Amino acid sequence: MSSILNDVKHALGHTENDHAFDSDIMIHINGVIGTLTQIGVGPLVGYQITGPDNTWEEFFTDLRLNAVKSYIILCCKLQFNPP
Repeated sequence: MSSILNDVKHALGHTENDHAFDSDIMIHINGVIGTLTQIGVGPLVGYQITGPDNTWEEFFTDLRLNAVKSYIILCCKLQFNPP
């Protein structure tokens, strides 16, 4: 099981032990998850992460949705560190 927060942090160039921007990154992750929930991806009741214990498997169980990981990471990269 892989942590959503730690995977996004890794993609942004931060280590798991660097907690300086965790709250900012979680805000972006939860925003993207909210958008995905509106189009029918993820649990019907919605989902949010609260820390590194939240895993991808909690958000979606259908392996056909693995592209969701890339989508969330890329959206967070654009919001957290725009070009």
